Parts: sequence; C-alpha cells; structure tokens
Amino acid sequence: APARQSPPPPAAPADEGGQSMASRLNKMLASHRLVELKELCRRLALNATGAKAVLSLRVAEKLAEQASFDAALEQLKRLLEQVYAAEQAAATVLKASSSPAWGSASALRCIINVAVAAGVAAKALEAARGRLAELEAAAPAPVDDLDDTAGGEAAGA
Repeated sequence: APARQSPPPPAAPADEGGQSMASRLNKMLASHRLVELKELCRRLALNATGAKAVLSLRVAEKLAEQASFDAALEQLKRLLEQVYAAEQAAATVLKASSSPAWGSASALRCIINVAVAAGVAAKALEAARGRLAELEAAAPAPVDDLDDTAGGEAAGA
C-alpha cells in the first residue's frame, strides 16, 4: 500500500466576500497612523520597522492567529486602548516636564510612574526624569523632627 499523505492544511477562514481574516484585519488597520502601527507591533513582539502597509499586514497576520475574527477584534481593541493610554500618558509627562511653572517633584514622579505603567517608552521619559532630578535637587532638605541632640543637651544641662 502506498504511504498515506497528511491532508492539506485547512484554508484560512473567509467571510462572505472570500477574504481571509488577515486580509479583513489589514483593511481595518489601514486607517491607523504609522506610530500606532509601530506601537501595535512592539506590543505584539513584532518587528516595528518598515512602511505603513508592511506594518499593517504584520499586525493583521499576527491577530489572525486568534481562533475567530471576534477574538482578533477583541485583542485589537485591547491593544489600541493600551496604545492610546500610553499616548495620553506620554503627552501628560511632556507637558508637566516642559512647563517652567511646574514645581512639584512628587506629582511629577507620580505622573512618570503612571506613564511607565502605561507602557511609555523609556526614551520618551528621559526629559521628565531629568526635570524630576532638577526639582529634587532644588527642593530643601527635609527637616528631621527626631533629631533633637541640641535640645537634649540643653535640657539635660
């Protein structure tokens, strides 16, 4: 008997128009900005270099690995929410760190921490960290209320 061959891999799921899931996702991603596509690639651990069309296809193919189109859309929605949150956090950090009137080191530190948690790239936080160092260096040293050596000597005399 001849050797049995394995069946061919199943075709990619197609919608009524005959398009694959990746193709449908790619069309949806075409409306997004290049910076968003690069960030989606980064969050999906994909190469983030190339033209917009290349990045869009790369993301679409990765999302198409999901079990269904709805699952791929849900993952895309979550990723885009993360991307937009990071963009807002980066804008807030930039505004706070570039304002000469900003004087609160503790508030800037909190803003930086939120930005880090949102996934803002370290390079985007460099200026804010520099401004934080300036604010902390300019802040007066905290007064230690527990250090009463001078008062203790006077009281003991």
